Amino acid sequence: MEIAVTSHWKTATPLTKSVKSPIKRVSIPRETHTEQIARNLESALHALGELFRHGDRAPTRSFPNDPYFNESFWPMGYGQLTNAGKRRSYELGKWFRKRYNSFLSDEFSPKDVFMLSTYPDRCLVSASAVLAGLFPPKARQVWDKDLAWQPLPVHTVPVEDDEVLSMSKRCPRLGTSKTSDPGIRNIKFVSEYSGWNATDLKQVATLQTNLEIYSSFNSTFTPPWVGELDSKILLYITAVEQVRYTLTEEMKRLLTGPFWSNLLTYFDDVITGTSTPKFLMLSAHDGTIVSVLNGMGVFDMSPPGFAAAVVWELKRKDGVYHVNLLYRRADKQLSVLYFKECGRDCSYLWFKARMSALAVDGSDWEKECGRGGMFKKSIKEPTPKM
Repeated sequence: MEIAVTSHWKTATPLTKSVKSPIKRVSIPRETHTEQIARNLESALHALGELFRHGDRAPTRSFPNDPYFNESFWPMGYGQLTNAGKRRSYELGKWFRKRYNSFLSDEFSPKDVFMLSTYPDRCLVSASAVLAGLFPPKARQVWDKDLAWQPLPVHTVPVEDDEVLSMSKRCPRLGTSKTSDPGIRNIKFVSEYSGWNATDLKQVATLQTNLEIYSSFNSTFTPPWVGELDSKILLYITAVEQVRYTLTEEMKRLLTGPFWSNLLTYFDDVITGTSTPKFLMLSAHDGTIVSVLNGMGVFDMSPPGFAAAVVWELKRKDGVYHVNLLYRRADKQLSVLYFKECGRDCSYLWFKARMSALAVDGSDWEKECGRGGMFKKSIKEPTPKM
């Protein structure tokens, strides 16, 4: 299966079929945000699941003609969080505090909140910054009157063992299921200006990411020829690169199955009263968010920006559990995501039945991936299972 660039963009290689999403996205105007908060929290909130992208980072790779891909310009190191990324992550934590203040205690407790991060430094530091914004020390937790910060736990696993968040644990069958790279033959300007001899999806995505980085770190790093590019095409091709790993149901199951297995188990434990935190926080990558959104059928081919966040609100009203799905973009615009089958308030039983078709974990995932051998538990914390 391949993806088409729609006709209202200037230039791109036609890649046959287009991706159709059942999403109905409603943007919430900032001036009605307070009203929306009150409306969304009318039902009794029982648990939160949240997946966010790390904040702004230094580049990890770049195009040959980039004079600023030099570590002298990035003293924190390639791939590390920048000050802009720290601020953006911190602001995300403050947003969580504002929205869910009545649901969360003022003081941090591991019984209430569990933060899991992928292994790279940028995700670990982002997780710490989000927690800093969410839980500034109050009352008994003030340990230095001159410091509005406290150290809080962030959990992680080695990247080679992480099939849940970074989705990088080796899955041989998925490796053979990925679609071949169709290339971007008609976008000659990318090769002309970047210095790449041939341009593929990954390279265009790298270019787009670096332009995003430079815009917040130092706008003078942005190449002068960027004005000649169609930014919509670059964003769309970046989305094509990100979504092509979950084009089929089998690919979605192999890549995101462990994520859904753990998230559903977490919500089940909340409902059954099993001891578990009421706020599960997950610090990961844009690729993680794209794969999860596409697994739900609600990815709109807009790449997640830095500190973008997906939120699952588990609520109970009139004895029935239901799920609200929210998406907060990097520009702080909040959207309510609707499933076409059930609208905004999907019953949890419907949501679980739908996502259970993709959920797979443990030895079953090992077998489906063609790994063989015993399944190695990647998370050893007693609660939650994710």
